[in-house]
Amino acid sequence: MFIYSAFDRPDAPPVYTAEALVSARSLRRYTDKPIRLLTSRPDLVEALARRPDFPFTDIVPLEGDELPKAFKIRSIGTMAGSDCIFLDTDTVIYDDISRVFEFGAFDIAGVHMPYHREEIVTMADAVDKESRRYYALNSGVLFIRGAFAGPISEAWGESFARAAARHGPQIMDQPQLVSALLKLKPDLWPLSQNYNYRLMYGGVVSGTIFVVHTHYRRDVARIIKADFDTGMMDRLIERIGFINASVEKVTLPPVSMQTVPRHKLSRHRPRSGLAWALGPIRRRLGATG
Repeated sequence: MFIYSAFDRPDAPPVYTAEALVSARSLRRYTDKPIRLLTSRPDLVEALARRPDFPFTDIVPLEGDELPKAFKIRSIGTMAGSDCIFLDTDTVIYDDISRVFEFGAFDIAGVHMPYHREEIVTMADAVDKESRRYYALNSGVLFIRGAFAGPISEAWGESFARAAARHGPQIMDQPQLVSALLKLKPDLWPLSQNYNYRLMYGGVVSGTIFVVHTHYRRDVARIIKADFDTGMMDRLIERIGFINASVEKVTLPPVSMQTVPRHKLSRHRPRSGLAWALGPIRRRLGATG
């Protein structure tokens, strides 16, 4: 099952609900598997569920947590006993990524955080940090076996609660996920960034990007203003999908007895945003809007 967690306060625009709708709508093009939305706004979501082409199969209200990150962590615990794929709401999906579970045996699979944030400049740094970095998965796309959903939600939640009490409510959930994984030491399957490509960092990938992970809040604001217009959602999904149109097949020089085909994606400027990354691609394809 796919799972999203959307925490929107009643007095604020439902940004996370709108993002979740866009993401699940992109995902629904490739799978008929169940998609669950855990929400702090069941009133809004239940109203949206009456519309055609609603992508979620079930809605689960969660109450009690004031911190959105704590809400997210607790939502994973609801999947104990069932294999699940947790997706941040600001992801857009371009294939049936549930097939990652066919790769082999693991407790959890995900994409490592960017290396450039570690500042490893000596082997002494490497020895000190590599063991921790092995468990440094980005929490936005996680493939979790059912037997591990309960333990990771509990350990992650405890670590997050301690950090929030110490540093305040604005802390991020990412370091606490790493601490929880270090404590549990699960069987981890590292994935390439094709499965969680973060435009704010850029990079080079080989082949198709299956999950684009980026903020597009101005587009979301327009979607909310247009009363969750599905046509606007679909156009946004197509526009972001132009990133895969930049994948060009090239041929390496012969290095042995055969020519090796590969795919190359042009490097994106870190922190440049969606418009910069997709602009040249859209112009080349003659896209508009």
